[in-house]
Amino acid sequence: MFAMAAMAAGLAVHQWLLQLTDVHVHFYPHLADPVLSRLPTLGIEVAGEYGLAAFLAVFSFHHFRRQPERTPLLFAAIGMLFAARGVFLWLMPIGAPPGAPLDALRLYPYANHSYFPSGHVGFISLCAWLCRDTRWRRFFLVVALVFGLGTMMAKAHYTADLLGALLLSHAVASLALHAFARGETAPVASPAPEPGAIPGPEPGAIPG
Repeated sequence: MFAMAAMAAGLAVHQWLLQLTDVHVHFYPHLADPVLSRLPTLGIEVAGEYGLAAFLAVFSFHHFRRQPERTPLLFAAIGMLFAARGVFLWLMPIGAPPGAPLDALRLYPYANHSYFPSGHVGFISLCAWLCRDTRWRRFFLVVALVFGLGTMMAKAHYTADLLGALLLSHAVASLALHAFARGETAPVASPAPEPGAIPGPEPGAIPG
C-alpha cells in the first residue's frame, strides 16, 4: 500500500512541476547537440509507442513470474524516479530538438518542454536496474539504449536526455535497493522476559 502511494505521489509531483513550468515559463530554447545533429531523422514515433508496449508486456511477465516480491520496491522506485525527473524539468525547461515533428508533441501533456531527462528511457532502464537476474538486466538495458537511440533519431530527445535518464535511473535504483536490503536484514528484537522469570540457557544449549 505504501509503495502504491509513493508511486502515485511521485507521478503527481512530476505532473505538478510540469504544470508549474508551463505557467511561469513562456519560452523554451533549443539546445545545440553535436551528436543529434549528425543522426538521420526517422518518423518512428508510432513504432516507438508499440515498442514501449512490447517492453511493458515482456518486463511484466518476467517480473511477476521471477521476482514478484520486488513489486513494492519497483512501485516506490518509479515514484522516486518521476518526482526527481519533475524537479529537473522544472529547473531546466528546454524546448524540442530542431526538426522535431509537431504531431509528436500531442502525444503527451507538456511535451513542448518535457525533455531532460527522458522519461521513457528512465523508466525502461529503472526496470532493468531492478532486475535480479543479470542476463535480463543486461537485455533490458540494451532495450533502453535502443529505445533511446530511436527517440533521438525521431528528434524527440537530445543526447543529454538519454544519458541523464540512465544516470538518474541508476541512482534511484541504487537508493531503492539499498533501502530494500536494509529492510530485509533489519535485526529482530528478542521478546522481553516475563516478570519473575529466571534467566537460563537457550533451549537446546549444552551446559559448559
